Amino acid sequence: FEYAVGPDGCIYIACRADYGVPGGGLARFDPQSEQITVFRDEEQSVQSVAADDRFVYGGTSVSGGRGSIETTTQGKLFVFDPQTQQRVYTCIPVTEAKAVTSLAVSPVTKLLYGSTDSGHLFAYNRDERQVVQQWRLRSKGTPLMGVPETYGIIHLTTGSDGAIYGVTNSDVFKLDISTNQICYLDPPPIRDLYQIVEGAPGVFYIGARGHLLEYHLKDTPHYR
Repeated sequence: FEYAVGPDGCIYIACRADYGVPGGGLARFDPQSEQITVFRDEEQSVQSVAADDRFVYGGTSVSGGRGSIETTTQGKLFVFDPQTQQRVYTCIPVTEAKAVTSLAVSPVTKLLYGSTDSGHLFAYNRDERQVVQQWRLRSKGTPLMGVPETYGIIHLTTGSDGAIYGVTNSDVFKLDISTNQICYLDPPPIRDLYQIVEGAPGVFYIGARGHLLEYHLKDTPHYR
């Protein structure tokens, strides 16, 4: 579902299991040796992943491979240490959530930010090992076509200014790290938004159905 480059230079990939198989895993690809290792989760799939200079972070979903039986009810956040190759911390960041749908780290605050299928954002402090703040968005994310079933994905990205930007089904927003407030940006011309990345500073690209939107944040905000 997502991938991130870890502090060890390896690529970490969020995965779910094959049809009928429960759970999923965190896969690691070493570009030097081309070796692939999967750290299996027997109960939950790994829906999202991010990394900083110390850890790899994963967000899970209660769904495993399609057709498998769900044995848990809440999505989790975990901290993976590449040195020990183990999860060193696990928590439930939002009690209502079945999936942690996206993760992003701000180099300014050093916090990890996550989104959930329930329409929440949260901030996690790696040193305190706890969720330190939550926000409720005014709209939920866009469901993918059957993977995962019915979950709304709220995708996050870290901007060049250190702020966290994201998209719900119908909103483009910014989490202002200086005020800890959610700012809703100009309404997009199309709904069903999924994924957001920044190109040049202040220029974001957003998927929307079969379209690619280009949003300019600076000067006069506009889409094209």
